[in-house]
Amino acid sequence: MTGEHAIKAIILLFIVLPIVPIGISWRRLMTQSAVQVRATRLERAVLILVTLSQLLLMSALVSTDVLGHDYSDRRYATIAINFVAMLGATVAAAIAGRRVRSPLVFSAAWLTCSWAYVAMVNSAV
Repeated sequence: MTGEHAIKAIILLFIVLPIVPIGISWRRLMTQSAVQVRATRLERAVLILVTLSQLLLMSALVSTDVLGHDYSDRRYATIAINFVAMLGATVAAAIAGRRVRSPLVFSAAWLTCSWAYVAMVNSAV
């Protein structure tokens, strides 16, 4: 494996691995016992937002047109909106999270970094 292939594999893992804490969050949200605290509406909304953002990011791996054509306003707007949304989701999960706080904050922060990476790559001319 050459250095270039190793870098591509690491970047791919960086983009795909937030699935793990998202899955843990969904599992914690769906399995409730009488002793545990119920998830708040905000936690559910943040988890849905984080999941949709991750799906959009992963679908962009298959077809880059999902975000918009190269150098288009739609592409930059999609990236910026997702970056800001994940930044807000990270803050909201950290402040208001109860039942799924740790994995939700971790996945939202990770996605914020992923969208920042996508923004940097797409801003290069």
